[in-house]
Amino acid sequence: MDAYASSRKQFISWCIAHNRICFPATAETVAHYLRHMCESGYAESTIKGHFAAIKAQYALLPYCDPTDSPLVQMAKERAVAEAPQGKEGKYPLLRDDLLKILQLPINDWRDSRNSTMILLQWISMTRVGNITALKVEDVWFHTTTVNNSPCEYMVLRLRHLKNDKGEKLVYVGQGTDTFCAVKWVRAYLQAMKDLFRGSLTDSSPLFFKIEGNNLEHLSSKTPSSILKEKVARIGLDPTIYASHSNRIGSATEAARLGMKLYAIRRQGLWSDKSTCVFKYVRDISLENKLAITSVLQAGVKIA
Repeated sequence: MDAYASSRKQFISWCIAHNRICFPATAETVAHYLRHMCESGYAESTIKGHFAAIKAQYALLPYCDPTDSPLVQMAKERAVAEAPQGKEGKYPLLRDDLLKILQLPINDWRDSRNSTMILLQWISMTRVGNITALKVEDVWFHTTTVNNSPCEYMVLRLRHLKNDKGEKLVYVGQGTDTFCAVKWVRAYLQAMKDLFRGSLTDSSPLFFKIEGNNLEHLSSKTPSSILKEKVARIGLDPTIYASHSNRIGSATEAARLGMKLYAIRRQGLWSDKSTCVFKYVRDISLENKLAITSVLQAGVKIA
């Protein structure tokens, strides 16, 4: 049963939030929960795991098992059929949740590294392997003029690309006082140079671990574990997040805010002919899912 503890906790939390009784739950409650998971972007395997957790709990209780109900069985089949799979099944890390992560206390240099790394991958839309491969010398800061005002920006030099042996430059503009990746990275770099004076050089990894007396690159799998730990601390289900959630989340938010797909494609370094970007941009709200058919039926152009 320990393996189901997280799934069981999620079900209980959802029931409390929706004023429903979890044990004993009605078939309608479990069916609605399955639908909620599907609409929230849970992967097929996660939905099945949560369903199994509920069923296992009822095997220990003196109540009728609602998961055996035809209503719940039908809801499960539908949720599993509609759920995304593979990387597509990872839930996007949205802007509001990223802000909550950035507001978590910074207790040591690892906390600073972890939060900065999550923010940088999110804002740049780059693959996790590109982020872990960055060196200090691959980050440059410049100032330009926008609307007659000075604007600082950052350039990332990516050397390890998935489908290209060359190098690519990614540009990150200045944000607001509360959400500015340029300021975050600049402050992180200065703090690391002060803390590891003499050890951190231009050829050192930007995001590193300490092995003996050396600063080494992080494994490409480490950011996923780091993100899971962070989202758990802000009350989210870590099983549906991974490092890919950053790239999915920023692409989704960019589309929601009106950015054209070709601009998102360029920022995330998808090729001009690639259709992969469509797997990353998620219509997460019911309003967006209904918008196209509503417009077609109304026969009115979007303003």
